[in-house]
Amino acid sequence: MRVSTIVVLASLLVAVWCGAARAQAPGETVPDPFPTPAAADKDGTTATLTALAATGTGYALVALASSHHGSLAAVGDLGAALAIIGPSAGHLYAGEYAHVAAMSALRSLALTVIAVGAIDAFSGDLECADAGAPAPGEDGSCGANNSNHGTAIALVGVSGFVVATAYDLWDAHRAAERSNAKRGSIAVLPTGTGFAVAGRF
Repeated sequence: MRVSTIVVLASLLVAVWCGAARAQAPGETVPDPFPTPAAADKDGTTATLTALAATGTGYALVALASSHHGSLAAVGDLGAALAIIGPSAGHLYAGEYAHVAAMSALRSLALTVIAVGAIDAFSGDLECADAGAPAPGEDGSCGANNSNHGTAIALVGVSGFVVATAYDLWDAHRAAERSNAKRGSIAVLPTGTGFAVAGRF
């Protein structure tokens, strides 16, 4: 699976997902400032479970594709893209679209860093194989620096990916609470003769 394909697919999914969530049916009436709790309030447990389910599905698809040794490459790419976006699914549910885009981009960057580190590390192995020398680290010579630098770079990427994923899963419940708090703020609504001030607490 190519990193560029996964990153592009993840970006497209974020754009479509956020666009669908933002879409609203056109209407000429003023929105009800006091919608029913079932329609307005976001549930923290639902936000967390949504994020966990989306993330788990992504990893499951990646594992499925890996077990078929490349015959399900498209499934693997979709799974990797979902693993990038999935941890932010709770924030998408809560309406925090900018957060979804930013954190998905951060995980995409971390994945790119992992790939760069892996390529750098394996390039040392290839150089040694071409030269007929021992693998990096076996005698402290050929390709050892490349291998060490590549491993360090990859670990930075892995750390960033794990932290960004864990944070989104942890913060999903709070995202729902923030959404509900925003709905409780005072709203100024236009009327036929002026403006009306309404609040929901």
